[in-house]
Amino acid sequence: MKKYDVIVVGSGTAGYNVADVCRQADLSVAMVERGTPGGVCALQGCQPKKFFVVQAELARLGQHLQGKGVVSPPVLDWSATAAFKNEFTDAVPGNSESFYKKIGADLYRGTARFEGPGRMTVGETELQADNIVLATGATPRQLTLPGAELGLNSNEFLAQTELPKSAIFVGGGYISFEFAHVAAAYGAEVTILEYGDRVLRQFDPELVDMAVAATEAAGIGVHTGQAPVELTRTEKGIRVRCENGKNYEAEAVYITAGRLASLGDLNLEALGLEADPRGLVVNKSMQVEGQAGLYAVGDCARTIALAPVADREALVAAGNIAGTASEMDYGIVPSVCFTEPQLATVGLTAEQAEAKGMSVQVKSGKMTGWPNQRRLGAQAGQYKMVISEGGKIVGAHILGHGAGDAINLFALAMKAGQPAAVFKEMMWAYPTLTSDTKYMV
Repeated sequence: MKKYDVIVVGSGTAGYNVADVCRQADLSVAMVERGTPGGVCALQGCQPKKFFVVQAELARLGQHLQGKGVVSPPVLDWSATAAFKNEFTDAVPGNSESFYKKIGADLYRGTARFEGPGRMTVGETELQADNIVLATGATPRQLTLPGAELGLNSNEFLAQTELPKSAIFVGGGYISFEFAHVAAAYGAEVTILEYGDRVLRQFDPELVDMAVAATEAAGIGVHTGQAPVELTRTEKGIRVRCENGKNYEAEAVYITAGRLASLGDLNLEALGLEADPRGLVVNKSMQVEGQAGLYAVGDCARTIALAPVADREALVAAGNIAGTASEMDYGIVPSVCFTEPQLATVGLTAEQAEAKGMSVQVKSGKMTGWPNQRRLGAQAGQYKMVISEGGKIVGAHILGHGAGDAINLFALAMKAGQPAAVFKEMMWAYPTLTSDTKYMV
């Protein structure tokens, strides 16, 4: 048996931050990792995805500017991009192990299981600690239907060295849309199938409709109300049969219908807890409800599944363990769907604000005629600002080139309590994409 001040289960971005803060506070730390050190964000998510996203954006820009100075748009090579991406991901495990060794955290490789409060085993080794932080992340959702084993997941999409000529993405969230845009830019024939009547539900409905139109203009089929009931292999690839009788066929089918909290192997029953796929319920200090000394951060907590949120949750949990009490605030969390063009949001939609009884002004307009957007050959661009009676921004929603960077400026203004007018008063570096924010308020 080995005793520590803190046990951290999971070596991704959240676990990394917990370990770092706790070691700076001179607390002894045991890190437990059952898979490859580094976590989803660095190995199968945010970072590797952007290698393909950036090149897909470049290709689309070239297509939009063809005849306006661009003679031949870029031709993309999936296998070369995959090799470029692997230069980054291949170094992550070693860098992670070196970091934990450098800060003096002990790394245990294997599956952690609870034996009771404050007690875990990793193989034959028993670990004890007054504080345990679960940062186990999430895994791709699997379908429970005949032939489900024929579908691939998001991890496998990013790991493949060759792209199929045709692909179906099951699910209408941001993972489906981002990967669909990437695959289409690399030359695949792409279809998105969504169970419900709407896609990208976390974004403003009006801008989503415009994003879907841009998606279809890029040659991607978007079909709502399509609930898969069976996958079968055919001579041409995989057929998806839907509940309404419609069939769709492609060389590969990717199940990109979200991710579920990775909790099943922890033996949470030893604590009287259930391994809920939605994640563990936590308070604002990131403590698991009813469990002293047990914390959950990142995608295994029932909060907002975004890497920056996981980082902040980790710092809150670690601070509370180390004696600098703080609480989470989820009031202002920007997010981006890296389609072409990008779709970004922060705060409330107009409908959400009105449902809260707020009196708001909505300012919206097209951006495609603005010089910065025209120079990029923009085919779609729209903004919508939700502004309170007192002149504060309570929601910002953007579809267009540079939306992901611009949304951070609105999030910062909201966090700082600055009025919308500050965007007009600011003397921006010009003409930059972010300087166009002054036209949005």
